[in-house]
This record gives sequence, C-alpha cells and structure tokens, in this order.
Amino acid sequence: MEAVGKLARLESLNLDHTGVGDAGIAKLTGLTRLVDLQLDSVALTDAGAAHLGRLSSLRDLDLYHTLVSEKGFQQLNFEFRIQNSFTHSKFRIPNSEFLNSAVELPIRGQQPR
Repeated sequence: MEAVGKLARLESLNLDHTGVGDAGIAKLTGLTRLVDLQLDSVALTDAGAAHLGRLSSLRDLDLYHTLVSEKGFQQLNFEFRIQNSFTHSKFRIPNSEFLNSAVELPIRGQQPR
C-alpha cells in the first residue's frame, strides 16, 4: 500500500475484497486527487476510516461489508463537512438502514436531491 500511496495523481482506486486494513488505508492519505474509493469487504474499522477524512477530493466511497460502525461513519461524515466544499457525496455504508444502497448525504446544509 505504501507504493499506491505515492501515486499522487490517482483518482480512482478499487480495493474491494482485498486484505487491506486500517494500516494500509493510513498510507493512502497523500492521495489528494482521489475521487472514488471502493472498500467493500475489507478489514476496515473506525480507526482506519478516520484516515479517510484527509482525502479532500473524495466523492464516492464504498464502505459496505467493513467493520466501520455507525459512529465511525458519522465521524467521517463530520470530517467531510468540515474539509470539503462539495454539496453531495455518495457513500455506501455498513450497519444502517441504508444497507445495499448508495446514499447521497447533504453536505454544508444542502438539501438532498
């Protein structure tokens, strides 16, 4: 993951069903152009998800079948509200009533579409 974390121009990364976990995700924080990150079925916890808030360009994030709790997701959502200027983002999240669906979250007080 260290080599991937050095690909500064990377915009999309699919790590679905891989062995990546919290430590691997921490090595991706320099991917400031990353727009799409797919993490379905990886060993990601709230601790690892906290690193995702540093990905300032992220718009599409799949956390389905991870160990990220609703609390971890809410913290991540808060980080994006603070740092990012976008109005909507798609997140596929675990452990909630939105299972198996993409969710558009209102960011910075915008109403959902």
